[in-house]
Amino acid sequence: MKTEASETETVDVAIQENASNAYDELMSSFPASRATGEKIYPDYYGGSYINNEGKLVVYIKEGFAVPELLSTDDDIVYENCDYSYNELQCVMDELNEYKFDNQGNMIVDNYNEFGLYDENNRVIVKLDELSDEAINNFKENVCDSDAIVFEQGNGPAQLEVNVNAGSSISTDSATASVGYRVKRNVTASWR
Repeated sequence: MKTEASETETVDVAIQENASNAYDELMSSFPASRATGEKIYPDYYGGSYINNEGKLVVYIKEGFAVPELLSTDDDIVYENCDYSYNELQCVMDELNEYKFDNQGNMIVDNYNEFGLYDENNRVIVKLDELSDEAINNFKENVCDSDAIVFEQGNGPAQLEVNVNAGSSISTDSATASVGYRVKRNVTASWR
């Protein structure tokens, strides 16, 4: 059985299922912090994602060996990367801390979208004003890490107050309507 991954590609569902199971196995192999319950990632791990062929790609930081846990699985692709997941999370922590501690700051107002992108092994920061001056201000005041890639942002999020059933919601690429799950007697349905 195949499923459409995009307009031009198909992915074997069994391969994608194997990749998903391998990902679950990998994640369960990482211990959790007793204090917070969050995963403790090993220094070799640089993130992972399922590629267009439905295979699990696991990034291994340069200088580390492939872990024995998954090394024999044919549905897993290992690639070298520049940054460990821990390093990328530290960058995200810096960005979040600055964002929350400096509300109303001109630099903070310029970065409304940012995140850790496993597939890129980078943190992507979208600046509304993407200029050399804005990038330099960001690096001087927020974080100067080579793990950050700057892209053009879309401006601040527009908050909508009308979330009635049937209200229109949209992004640059899609439009949908608001729906709520409701129960009548014991039967669940969508309205």
